[in-house]
Amino acid sequence: MFALLLINAGSVVPVHRIVNSIWGSSPPNSVMATLHSYVSRLRKSIGDTTAGRRENLLTVRSVTPGYVLDIAPHQTDVDAFETAVENGRLRLAEGDLAVARDTARAAMDLWTGTPYGELASYEFAAQESERLEQLRLQGVRIWADACLGLGQYDEVIRELDKEVRRNPMLEQLGIRLMLAQYHTGQPAQALLTYERIRSHLATELGADASKELRILHQAVMRQDLTPPHTAPDPMDGPRGRPQPLGSPRPAEQDRGPGPGRAEPPPWATQLVGRESEMAQLGSFVGEGDRMRTLLMIGEQGVGKTRLLKEFEKELTSAGTAVVWAHCTEAPGAPDYQVWHRIVSKLLRTRGRQLDSLSSEVRVNLSVPNQERPMVDSGERTLVEHLGFQDAVCQLLLAAAEEPLALFIEDLHYADIHTLELLHLLAKEVYTAQLVVIGTVREHCVRSRPQLKHAVAALLCADAVESMHLTALSPADTRTLVQWRDEAPVSGDLVLRLHRATGGNPYLLTGLLRSRDVADDQEDLLDSLPFDMQVVLECRLAEPPAEVITILEICAVIGPVIDRRLLASVLVLRGTTGSVNDALQTGLLVSNPADPNDLRFSHGLVRDLLLARVDTRLRAQLRHSVAQALANETAGAPYS
Repeated sequence: MFALLLINAGSVVPVHRIVNSIWGSSPPNSVMATLHSYVSRLRKSIGDTTAGRRENLLTVRSVTPGYVLDIAPHQTDVDAFETAVENGRLRLAEGDLAVARDTARAAMDLWTGTPYGELASYEFAAQESERLEQLRLQGVRIWADACLGLGQYDEVIRELDKEVRRNPMLEQLGIRLMLAQYHTGQPAQALLTYERIRSHLATELGADASKELRILHQAVMRQDLTPPHTAPDPMDGPRGRPQPLGSPRPAEQDRGPGPGRAEPPPWATQLVGRESEMAQLGSFVGEGDRMRTLLMIGEQGVGKTRLLKEFEKELTSAGTAVVWAHCTEAPGAPDYQVWHRIVSKLLRTRGRQLDSLSSEVRVNLSVPNQERPMVDSGERTLVEHLGFQDAVCQLLLAAAEEPLALFIEDLHYADIHTLELLHLLAKEVYTAQLVVIGTVREHCVRSRPQLKHAVAALLCADAVESMHLTALSPADTRTLVQWRDEAPVSGDLVLRLHRATGGNPYLLTGLLRSRDVADDQEDLLDSLPFDMQVVLECRLAEPPAEVITILEICAVIGPVIDRRLLASVLVLRGTTGSVNDALQTGLLVSNPADPNDLRFSHGLVRDLLLARVDTRLRAQLRHSVAQALANETAGAPYS
């Protein structure tokens, strides 16, 4: 009973669930008296253990309709273990490999044996033990990825060789072991590891190795692998962020434009399906000589920047100067970072117009002069914050005596003071010939309460509008494909590409750069350029582990997911998190016509999730789905 309450610490466990978990369908005749006796003895045991301590770390309370175990925060090994794994995942996603390695190692060191091993005959304990084992394996993968990124191959071999020999079905760990063996000059050992896994899967499950493992095997055979710890190309995203493991060396022409590389083909620069948005932007700017603010909201890769670049051409041809600034995701970055960039650019480009700024305004802007050096905005007092905000308003009033447009990208990375200042501008600088357009990712607005509140407050202000940029329609997808091929294309190819990308222009143009995209037998995930695979990997690194688990279950269910079936599987597996948590990521979307009809925003996301799921876990998830369907057939509703 203590194990059941501990697994659900802080939550009320109903009496009927306690009885069913301990005795199943055959409880004793005096089950309530027995249960009360268990509770009494448990309370006495806890009291004897904690006697003499100042604070009571454990208490068992009776709360309708059952019992709850109250435990002080951060007092259990499981809590410390889960926290360490999650912190390691976050540090790995940020590219902080050394910290990710050490944090994941600390989690692994907490593991001393099979949790609840003595209670393996009880289903609730077995389920929790399996959950923790999957979390342990995630911690091992995080540790291995960080070590591979740091070039510490020998450590990976020592740790993972034991894991894979113990359970050859762990394909994801096998992939990392093969990489370490290959990069220590042992390609033959890497091939033996592959054969051990492949033969075990064939013998035990009658299944073939996963596509990811087979691709790595072929790359080892060709000796065509790039060391994971090599310095990433600037086009591949933030410095130090880990690249997908097991990826063959990418061809230069598939890496996108950059120094020394070919420019994108003409069709890839065409603006497709944005006629109404361009018209909206034109009318937005033409509404008179007063300040206007627009928030452009859309998912990553939907084309916000591309649309702004096209609109910039119209503004500059009409005599409006455009200043770009980007918010960046940098832990510990000072407040107003993006505004400092805007101030610096305006002082360089419109210096004469700003000569009239008073010394006080320049001081509040933290512009270096004889009276005051540059001040880190993160060290400002409240008075200095207000002074800086007012000074920016004064500067923009002076700078916008002639038409001016500010394009502020990635506001979802902005600090709260930056958003407050944007709100203030909409109220205080309304007489200026100024247009401010900010871009923000839709899923970030949904999942971050502080950002959602700031955006809502901004949209309530006068002269502030929003534009929701959605994916391309199938018809627009067809147009883009036809531009590439300069000929009519089949409806099947258009539908296949649209399902894979969800009409996301960034992913669509990436697939169209592949020569094999028209091949019906070609896996579209394999056709995606390497830099775009990195983007998808990093996108999947954003949600917490429990949400990734839900998305993996969705991937196994299929391209179309019944919400009730998903909820039933989550209950059967005792999964934390909810369907709404998965929807907030933007990776899973619901059909507006039927809220119970869920699907992935991009089919490529599902393909990538399936490629990352071990064969053993995939079989377990399929079993849970089959069990949920069987329950429904037997008359038990999904829930």
